[in-house]
Amino acid sequence: LAQAATLLLVSCGVTAYCLSAQGDFFPEDRDVVRSRDPQIEPSVAAADRHQAVELRTLMANGAYTEAGLTVGRLADQLGTPEHRLRHVINQQLGYRNFAAFLNEYRIKAARDALSDPAQSRRQILQIALDLGYGSIAPFNRAFRATTGQTPTQFRREALEEAVAMDGVVAE
Repeated sequence: LAQAATLLLVSCGVTAYCLSAQGDFFPEDRDVVRSRDPQIEPSVAAADRHQAVELRTLMANGAYTEAGLTVGRLADQLGTPEHRLRHVINQQLGYRNFAAFLNEYRIKAARDALSDPAQSRRQILQIALDLGYGSIAPFNRAFRATTGQTPTQFRREALEEAVAMDGVVAE
């Protein structure tokens, strides 16, 4: 009984040591780096981080406005295989799929255009076409899924708010 108790204590001690071990016991993956881009996951493999930054830069420069943009075309523009780009979008950037990734950029640009008083006379269809949507129906679906409003409702409320803000500033 004494030997069993001693063995139990030693086992618990070794287990406690292993669980509280510092980084030298479990070395950090050398290929993982901390991202400085807040839109990229905090720890991304170095090769993927570079692709994620290039992808974000390409999208920020308006690649999302291309009508009929596919993950294959985007991969060609980045000079990377399509499966690697899908991995970066899904695993590293955390999007459900390419459509969700693409819609984030398009809907943000649509919200900006619809809330801009200078663009209040532009038709919603024209905004949708300029952002790369092939027709108004997919734009309306994506916009409503993201914002909970139709583009018309969003524009009306945003422009009313802009007028109210101008009225408060002018007084």
